[in-house]
Amino acid sequence: MAAAGLVAVNSGSNRQLLYAAERAVEPFLGLACDPSGGLVQDPCIARNAAAAAHAVEMARVALRLPDPPRIGLDIAVRTMAEKGQAMMGRYKKSSLGGLAVNVVDC
Repeated sequence: MAAAGLVAVNSGSNRQLLYAAERAVEPFLGLACDPSGGLVQDPCIARNAAAAAHAVEMARVALRLPDPPRIGLDIAVRTMAEKGQAMMGRYKKSSLGGLAVNVVDC
């Protein structure tokens, strides 16, 4: 949504706005965060920083295309929901799986 907002404040078209949002979310579909000790650590923090930089770049790309192609933000959001529903609960910020259970406290 940051990409879409950046396009909007730069007077982009609705098509450019939707294109930026869709392209910004695609690389992050289905990724899980692994809270370690109940705290959200890497890779979530690093991923959020990368997502912010990616959102800015996708807004810039969308603004350069007068009539960008569009897979569809609706399709990207539907895909994200499907992946979230299919993902095992222990990987959903629960501290019950992934990196969260493999970190050794020193």
